[in-house]
Amino acid sequence: MPSFFIARTEMRWVDYDACSRDGVCTPIDVLHRPGHVNPEDWLLTRHAGEPYPGLVPDDSPARLISEKVRPFLRWSRARLPSEAEWEYAARGRGRDVLYPWGDERADCTRAVMQAEGEVGERRACTLYHLQPPCSRPAGNTPEGLCDMAGNSAEWTADVFRETYEGVPPDGTPRTADDDPADHVPGRWDTDH
Repeated sequence: MPSFFIARTEMRWVDYDACSRDGVCTPIDVLHRPGHVNPEDWLLTRHAGEPYPGLVPDDSPARLISEKVRPFLRWSRARLPSEAEWEYAARGRGRDVLYPWGDERADCTRAVMQAEGEVGERRACTLYHLQPPCSRPAGNTPEGLCDMAGNSAEWTADVFRETYEGVPPDGTPRTADDDPADHVPGRWDTDH
């Protein structure tokens, strides 16, 4: 795999806001950020009776829709990694392990995730489903990359496929042109 750079953390709202202040990214009002919970909606859901989490913190991962990503990438002089690059980084330079930290089972000390609760119940490890990057250092890769398993979902430059088979070994992203007969929804830059 050719050398590449990958950020240690997910993009945060504070990063996106800096891009907005520079006039490159479209500002997103804090009340309309993906992940923000409207107080009325909170009371009408299964969370009624639990403390209201409030606004999405500035240091939490920025969950964006696709058209917001391109200007941010240009502004930050970055690109999305290919799936092969992301997998290589998540495994700590391609180690043969199940998780970024090794083969030990995922739990709330290593990843911000949904955890098993009472029979049939799933609960988040935290009240706020997303946490500031690097809040679970026990789950870091040996190189110190944070949240490669858990917290916010990661985007790659590839089109979505159910399996990892056929990923170009040179690290280039898979594109729809790899299989013209196959229309696969879910690529980071589509609305499907």
